[in-house]
Amino acid sequence: MAAPPFVTLYFQGLGATRQQVQMFTNESHIVLDQDVDAVGAPGAMCYQYPEAPTHPHILRNIFPQRELPCIQYDYPWYRWVTSPHRLKTSLFNALGYTYERTYICAPATASMAGAEDVRESHRAIHGALRAGHEKLVLAGFSRGASATFTSMAQLVESARLHVRLVLLFAPFDSLDTLFQDRAWPWPLLAPALWLYRWAFTCDLQTPHFLTPLQAAAQFPLDTPVAFIVSEHDTAVPPVSTNRLIDALKDRGHPNLHVLRLKHETHATLADAPECQAFIEDLYQKYDL
Repeated sequence: MAAPPFVTLYFQGLGATRQQVQMFTNESHIVLDQDVDAVGAPGAMCYQYPEAPTHPHILRNIFPQRELPCIQYDYPWYRWVTSPHRLKTSLFNALGYTYERTYICAPATASMAGAEDVRESHRAIHGALRAGHEKLVLAGFSRGASATFTSMAQLVESARLHVRLVLLFAPFDSLDTLFQDRAWPWPLLAPALWLYRWAFTCDLQTPHFLTPLQAAAQFPLDTPVAFIVSEHDTAVPPVSTNRLIDALKDRGHPNLHVLRLKHETHATLADAPECQAFIEDLYQKYDL
């Protein structure tokens, strides 16, 4: 079988598994087990999500990646009753409505586009290059979009030159401003934000941590980047994404593309026909 012209590395949003990529593709999707160190290592155990013919075919040639450390498929029995997602998925599996494996998202090992997420993104990029792929497309959704943006700003040049396009669906510019930009009363949310930052890893305090907005000053100007944002998005308000866009505009990024949707929600960005046409045009523009 001939190698694909490019492969796509997808980074999911908070609380989602790698299966979330099926919002953007109708390909079957293979994910390596969590304890696999080398991406695509010989003999690595994996499981496969089935094809989803009704889903939009926006992202193509998905490269298999290990699951994020915060996603746990094996966990103590008592977490079964403390995870609403676990209860929901168990019920749906019993009724035959989903193929998804049950899991929990462990806050202590989760990251919100912080240092751990950047390391995971770099790990996947280098894994794809070791597997012999010369052209890479990076794509991310929400938390994953912010992590992808930040990781590109810190990627070594030898790897960066293989990235032909970056697709970002509703990234936020920082965790602090994400909470402030929401419509909730900020004084009431300040304690919640402190607890949230404390719960979702300590990588916010690491010396090399950059917020996406800080990373914008280092984002490579020769890498095409596209933002998909909706005015109706309440999870990541468009003002948060706009600050990243404006930062790149101020630096004179020559290959900056923005799609502004009017009516899509955070969860339905991929469903817009404009989104599919927009990304198809980008594939053609950059010979992918």
